[in-house]
Amino acid sequence: MGFIVGIDLGTTNSAVAIIDNGSPRIIPNRDGMPVTPSVVGLFEKDGKTRLVVGEQAKRQLVVHPERTVAEIKRSMGTDYRVSLLDREYTPQEISAAILKSLKEDVELFLGESVTDAVITVPAYFQDAQRQATKDAGEIAGLNVRRIINEPTAAALAYGVDRRTDQMLLVYDLGGGTFDVSIIEVNPGIMEVIATTGDSHLGGTDFDRRIVNWVLEWFEEEHGIDLRKDPVAMQQLKQASEQAKIELSSNMKAVISIPAIASKGDEVINLSREITRSTFEDLIKDYLDRTIDFTNQALEDSELTHQEISQVLLVGGSTKIPLVRQMIRSRMKKEPSTNINPDECVALGAAVQAGLITGQVKELVLSDILSHSLGTETIGDTFDMLIAKHSFIPTSVSQDYTTVVENQSRVRINVVEGESKVASENVRLGTFILDGIPPGPPGSQTIRVKFDIDNNGILTVTATNLETGKANQITIEASKTRLSDEEIVRAKDNLEELTEEAGSHKEALPDTYREAMALITRAEGMEFRVNDMEVKRLRELIQELELAISLDKPNDVLEKSDELSELLFDLEDAYGQVDEPEDEAADEDELTD
Repeated sequence: MGFIVGIDLGTTNSAVAIIDNGSPRIIPNRDGMPVTPSVVGLFEKDGKTRLVVGEQAKRQLVVHPERTVAEIKRSMGTDYRVSLLDREYTPQEISAAILKSLKEDVELFLGESVTDAVITVPAYFQDAQRQATKDAGEIAGLNVRRIINEPTAAALAYGVDRRTDQMLLVYDLGGGTFDVSIIEVNPGIMEVIATTGDSHLGGTDFDRRIVNWVLEWFEEEHGIDLRKDPVAMQQLKQASEQAKIELSSNMKAVISIPAIASKGDEVINLSREITRSTFEDLIKDYLDRTIDFTNQALEDSELTHQEISQVLLVGGSTKIPLVRQMIRSRMKKEPSTNINPDECVALGAAVQAGLITGQVKELVLSDILSHSLGTETIGDTFDMLIAKHSFIPTSVSQDYTTVVENQSRVRINVVEGESKVASENVRLGTFILDGIPPGPPGSQTIRVKFDIDNNGILTVTATNLETGKANQITIEASKTRLSDEEIVRAKDNLEELTEEAGSHKEALPDTYREAMALITRAEGMEFRVNDMEVKRLRELIQELELAISLDKPNDVLEKSDELSELLFDLEDAYGQVDEPEDEAADEDELTD
């Protein structure tokens, strides 16, 4: 059996891993980086539409936000459409471009084709979001063998001692979603017993708070509303995200954007210092909500914090010192941080892939349903068939009867949620059973069967018990669900874009790759120099990013030389930037 890859399809970044000699390992992308920004862009060059994914698309986002899309994961399972170059794309298509890029990275690394994958989703994703993720995999040319919840994957990655009984709490705060799960570990068995969360709470919201804080100050200071300038807004968003990252290891950061606006003949630069305490005040209510969810998970599992053996931190936003402080205070124990929170979900997905292929043995994994499922009955009542936290896979049947004279068909509304009022929940679809023999009310019995697979995806069938024959169910098309024809068409479109985008399948030219590595080195130096030097560094970084995004090789070379010269002087004065592994270790020491 060939490789089954494990993929963390994230809001901000995505990663892919495989099992290698019995252990999971991250596969670097074509530019040598362990994670790929979840950003997709299109632009036209030489009469062709070019597709870019990852770092190149992220650089383009600053100057061409109208041609680039990020954070698409938050729209999965919705009818949202994004317009790029006069064409609309579904969230599934944008996600498929990211998945296809990761697939090609693995194939380039292994030297062989990859067709099968395990893909992770937030534990609190609903049926439509899970189905959309599976559709995205199919569009990308992947056979999705399993959809696995991110907290469960993280627990697998941490490699907890399965020889002893343990109770784990997985606190997963990423770029766009939050989950908290309780997982019971016994010898050879790992069972999820409770999960809750919010699929719209994460680091992106923290960035937005900083952005709004700066916008209000700038408008008061200069009388200019930057919200009307898409390029300025994207610059501010990226600068705010960078400031957030810096505040995990520094007590203050400077948000600096040269020439962000003008008033008459005056060019206005943006420079605003933000302290860690200000940032913490801005996001405190969000973090309070995560603790509320943590309390809910403990209550659902009927456990106290004393009964939790380990607390595992997952997701890049758990690097924020206040996050660790609050979870430490609530759980009365030091959380485990011995695996990079940006990589552990992909590593865990690879472990799940190893369970499928037999490369990982002696473990049974049991997951649960994150939302209750049932039908809508008379009086807007929710008839729950499968309760939240039921183990999956599972199958449940419910019998219904006809209610009017000579009724020839039955309409069944399938609902997902926790309210007893059906209309307050999420309607997944309407199922219609035709061809019922005529008769008085109650003369015909319709058995509705709910099947939940290992991916948490629902299939519904119905049988007329009196005739002994299962009739076909017609599912009225949902705006969030792609048909088979739409999936095939999207797959063909993605193939066409990939074929036209010559550089999409190859590594970046050396000039560009070296320039991006130089930017990374320069961003690391920002933590060590004074404010004036930070300002000059960022000016050169932004100029180099602009040259890369506009695909101007000569300008890339020129700006790379300028930035390299400045770095040489700064490194001579301050010393060279540490290797990434050492930086991560230092950050853990500083933030714990």
